Amino acid sequence: MSNITRAYALTIAGFDPSAGAGLLADTKTMEQHRVYALNVCTALTVQNDITFEEVVWQSETLILQQLELLLLRFAPKVCKIGLIENWQVLEAILDRLHAFDKDIQIVLDPIFRASAGFTFHTDTDWKQLEKVLRKITLLTPNLLELNAMSGNRSQEETLTKIANCCAVLLKGGHATTNKGTDYLYDQNQVIELVPTQLARYEKHGSGCVLSAAIAANLAKGLPLQQSCEAAKIYMANFLNSNPTLLGFHYKQP
Repeated sequence: MSNITRAYALTIAGFDPSAGAGLLADTKTMEQHRVYALNVCTALTVQNDITFEEVVWQSETLILQQLELLLLRFAPKVCKIGLIENWQVLEAILDRLHAFDKDIQIVLDPIFRASAGFTFHTDTDWKQLEKVLRKITLLTPNLLELNAMSGNRSQEETLTKIANCCAVLLKGGHATTNKGTDYLYDQNQVIELVPTQLARYEKHGSGCVLSAAIAANLAKGLPLQQSCEAAKIYMANFLNSNPTLLGFHYKQP
């Protein structure tokens, strides 16, 4: 009989009916890493893999009620956070998580725009953002998301400012040079993560899958750099799994 105990990881994100992104993608990713995924829904969306029509935000009260009941029974050491309505709701979630466990590791995937083209957020309150960043473990922006947070700052200035608050994994999928190479900014060092294989296809929900894989690896006890490296390998297999926009998830060893 296989090991009947598994680490818990919490995912707080939106519901995507196509199961390519959000809670369902996170759950599939964590399950393949042999981590049990606990879910809190922040939004219901009307979308498929190519079209996004509407988002219905769940209230802060309902989100915290879902979270509260889970935390009464389970003790996740890691949480991945995806689609959130605004910084105020995000801060309320973070405060509740830290009240539960001051050492909980939190991976935040900053979603400003859906891959199908729908824009969620257009501005960044840096005072609010800095308060949030100091309460998380890792931020996982791509270049477009980093630019959305930059305002009038350069990318390097923005990265330095964020890295003073938390670790940052800058994803390289949108880069024009060294495409696919990610950069982990952690504790005053920059670690280059080169892809083991080039991605042949794009996938809906790729950011969700990568951040969920990192969270799952952290839940299994891997350190941050190793969690990111392992997640990148998982991500490459996911991207190359088939030529459609909906990727397949493969069992982890």
